[in-house]
Amino acid sequence: MRKLHALLLAVLVTIGFGTIYVVAQQYGRSAANDAPIALAQSVASSLSTGASPASLVDMHLDAAATYQPFFVVYDQNFRPLAGTGYLNGELAHPDSGVFTHTAAGMYHTVTWQPQSGVRVASVETKAGSYYVLAGQSLKLTENRDDIVLALAAFGWLVSVGCLVMGYCMLQPRPVKRRK
Repeated sequence: MRKLHALLLAVLVTIGFGTIYVVAQQYGRSAANDAPIALAQSVASSLSTGASPASLVDMHLDAAATYQPFFVVYDQNFRPLAGTGYLNGELAHPDSGVFTHTAAGMYHTVTWQPQSGVRVASVETKAGSYYVLAGQSLKLTENRDDIVLALAAFGWLVSVGCLVMGYCMLQPRPVKRRK
């Protein structure tokens, strides 16, 4: 019966630490959308009030190397018109399917991997006849995820180790009888 209790406790500890990791990882990934959402809404608002896409560009960023949020404006045929986010010397351009779920005033979020080693938290929205993509590298977020995983694994190991030690200490020991 004690073995069953110990096994049940180990399962509960595993579920607990697994849940802690998943919640922390999902929270961090969701938070990675914050800056792109704000940038996409700002760009869409400017476009909706008559600004031209080119007038919004104030820098060129290598989306594969920067941690700064970037944006790209596309026409109705999903061709890039202007923006700050470049990949391999050209305006960043996801598959057109990314934009099929966007609507004016709403945003759609996607984790986009345009090339090996580059993952982007991207947000897409529609502004009049334009589509806007804003994105930011997930490198820092994924580095934090690795730290959270290591901490959760360490906590799990310590907890299971304590359970095993407690189980071993509670086992009846044979009594040596003196003659």
